Amino acid sequence: MNKKYDRTHQTVTGFVGNVALDLLISIILLGVGVVLTAIVSNFVAGGQVWPALLLLGLVSLGLAKYMAAVFDDGN
Repeated sequence: MNKKYDRTHQTVTGFVGNVALDLLISIILLGVGVVLTAIVSNFVAGGQVWPALLLLGLVSLGLAKYMAAVFDDGN
């Protein structure tokens, strides 16, 4: 059976799977962002600024570590 490949030498099924996975990750990250925004808004509205800043700092640190792992070229 002949498999069909696109210009990136990826099968069509693999490409569709990667697009679906990217969309799923985007939806999850959007949901996490909405929840974090609600939590930080509640902290700030209640006059608790330090917990909001701590939460934002921890999320930023986690994202930085994630991006470093994703774009690590192994050197």
